[in-house]
Amino acid sequence: MPIFHDILLGILTLALLVMLIGEIAQFKKIRAGEGRLTAPIFFGAVIESLSAFGMIAMVLVYADSIDVIRLLIQGGLMLLVLVMALVFRAREPVPRWVFATIAVASLGCYIYSSF
Repeated sequence: MPIFHDILLGILTLALLVMLIGEIAQFKKIRAGEGRLTAPIFFGAVIESLSAFGMIAMVLVYADSIDVIRLLIQGGLMLLVLVMALVFRAREPVPRWVFATIAVASLGCYIYSSF
């Protein structure tokens, strides 16, 4: 089980980095209220959500004891990221709070996934 966890955590880390670099690349546009949900942000959010849900499924299958609250928080954060990415991908410009919500929820899920 640890090797699968490490692989999924690596995928989650790469997706988070791609997504955050996509947000940092258009930081001035986001501050001006003209930001767009570009492909790196969208696909980073989708891949990160899928890998986090894979980690949740792996814990449910392989773990001896399950921390339900932790899994619910992690799943809720990833569901929030996925829904925000799907809802706002076609809108231009995207409100500033959407980028902040996606980034904070992604970082929160990463922190929950890493330990």
